[in-house]
Amino acid sequence: MNIYAEYSYWWLFLTVFISVIYSLLLYYKNKKEDFDKKKLWLLSILRFLTVFIISSLLISPIIKSTSQFVKKPHIVFLQDNSESIVLTKDSSFIKNDYSENVKSLIEALKDDYNVDTYSFGEEINSNLDFAFNQKHTDISNALSQIQSKYSYQNLGALIIASDGISNLGLDPYYSAKALNIPIYSIALGDSLQQKDLLINRLIHNNLVYQNNKFPLKIDVIGRDLKDNNYNYKVYFDGKLIKESDENIDKDFYNKELNLLIEAEESGLKKLEVRLEKLDGENNTVNNSQIAYIDVIESKKRVLIAYNSPHPDIAAIKAAVNSHENYLVETVKVGDLQKNLNAYNLVIAYQIPDNSRESSAFVSKLKNSDIPYLFVLGSNVNINKFNQLQLGANIETRQRAFNEVSAVPNKNFYEFQLSEEFEKNIADFPPLLSVYGKYNQVNGLQTILYQKLGNVETEYPLISMGKYREKPIAFVFGEGLWKWRLYNYSEFKNHQIFDFLLEKVLQYLNIKEQKDRFQIQHKRKFDEDEALRFDAMLYDVAYEPITDAEINLQITDEDGDSYEFLFSYSNNRYSVNAGRLPPGKYSLIAKTQYGKDKFETKSEFIINELKLESNRLKANHNLLYRISNEHEAQMFFPSEIEKIEEEIRNNSEIVSLNYEREKFSKILDWEWLLALILFLIGLEWFIRKFSGTY
Repeated sequence: MNIYAEYSYWWLFLTVFISVIYSLLLYYKNKKEDFDKKKLWLLSILRFLTVFIISSLLISPIIKSTSQFVKKPHIVFLQDNSESIVLTKDSSFIKNDYSENVKSLIEALKDDYNVDTYSFGEEINSNLDFAFNQKHTDISNALSQIQSKYSYQNLGALIIASDGISNLGLDPYYSAKALNIPIYSIALGDSLQQKDLLINRLIHNNLVYQNNKFPLKIDVIGRDLKDNNYNYKVYFDGKLIKESDENIDKDFYNKELNLLIEAEESGLKKLEVRLEKLDGENNTVNNSQIAYIDVIESKKRVLIAYNSPHPDIAAIKAAVNSHENYLVETVKVGDLQKNLNAYNLVIAYQIPDNSRESSAFVSKLKNSDIPYLFVLGSNVNINKFNQLQLGANIETRQRAFNEVSAVPNKNFYEFQLSEEFEKNIADFPPLLSVYGKYNQVNGLQTILYQKLGNVETEYPLISMGKYREKPIAFVFGEGLWKWRLYNYSEFKNHQIFDFLLEKVLQYLNIKEQKDRFQIQHKRKFDEDEALRFDAMLYDVAYEPITDAEINLQITDEDGDSYEFLFSYSNNRYSVNAGRLPPGKYSLIAKTQYGKDKFETKSEFIINELKLESNRLKANHNLLYRISNEHEAQMFFPSEIEKIEEEIRNNSEIVSLNYEREKFSKILDWEWLLALILFLIGLEWFIRKFSGTY
């Protein structure tokens, strides 16, 4: 233990000197008080100690204490919990004996090591799980997570139990290089090629039009089944539409079967392809695949009207075209030949400007029933725009512009803004917006506010709502092409930009807006994905209702139903229905507000994931290379008990001695205050007892 101080120790001599002088002056030079010699010495010492302790604290003494402790090494056990582990012929051993052997190994190591267990599929989990039900395998992510978590800890060794089959992420071999420790591996699965006939994938359109034919490509793979014949059947909407026989002419057989299917009725239609089981096949999970085709009556026609070319137009068109249910036309207002009624939605880009054609076009658009989205910028004639009374106006006395960033409106409730959108939109490049005071009708809601430099304003950047019973929307700025370009440069996709435009276009759909009760959900879910549904309920003035009870009933293809209740939070109703088996589902949402009863119906599908069953040949070579690279060994499940011996014999896996230093201020010691009070109290008591103060 060492003592330090913020000031020089020479000050201690001064405190001693002051304390001695003060005590002597008080008791030896004070002739008014008469004490015997013993009391005089005792009182002088008490006063000296009191003054010395208090004055010593002025130099802020600090005590440094050192303690040592031993930390046992961590042994991490990483279990592959994916489906492919139990789709081989030794699945019975894996499900029963293997798990007990692993638990015995862990118990044997616990006395001398800190054993931490994890299981993984697509993500890593801190629980040791032997369910083997994960739909994806990302070994690289699991290794990276371990490296990140134990970077500054005494990680002695890693044991990874896997079949080496990774269908997500990076190459595990290179991810393992970041771990500078022994990596022992347990080789699960079968590295021998099994006889297997499988559907690798179905290639088809997700969305087709009623009474049209669409192509279907069936990618069939056969392994070690040469000279066998197989039968395949294709069902569409519950009807057998194709059956045929094919011959396997190679040890590794790969053939693409092509069909043309007619979609006669609209709705979500089930498409199923089945391959017959052949002799010697152990895995038949991949002998069938199911897909769902969304058959729609027609596309929504979108017109982008402009008077001057601009890169924003191409960005908007590309975003709209990314959604299959829209058909986009870009037309200069003076060249428009079709009637406006031929379109379901109009995007008016930087009009009206100074031309007569644009003013006439906007006037027609205003008087029609067609929803519109106006994008305003430097070419717009603000006076003309204000005179048309389209639902918003800008008060400005001069032709000036601001570069503004976007700030999400936390109170926006028309649709759910994604977490990725809210997190990143503020970093997108600024748009060029008209300088002035912005006014909107009561029916409009702001999605994004304008941010000028570091100042968040109440002026809208993007808003939408209803005006005269018609859905409308505004973008008060140009430069959207920068947003889409930035989106791709940062994330290698256009999802954030396209998400925003998709949601605005969905809102502007007339049919949806006439409904006071709306249910929003994805059309397709994956089977490992939680089902989330959102709902909105409005009164006759189209104001949101927040205190209704909304019931949801989900029914599968067998007629089994599941009941849920929506809860209201974050300006909308929502429910998380968890996970359900793959298949087609219908839903009915019901509610009542006052005397009004509401009911809406919809349907969705849950895709079955078969990625794990399409590749079952274990990659033991990967596990061997990783273990060999990290000066360890690969073991088979029957050799698990040898791992304990290897770890104990490894001289690099040892406990480490750590030294912990602790600094504490003497001024913080509570007992020191008690000591000072005791000394003062004792001195006072002696003086009082002696008849003085």
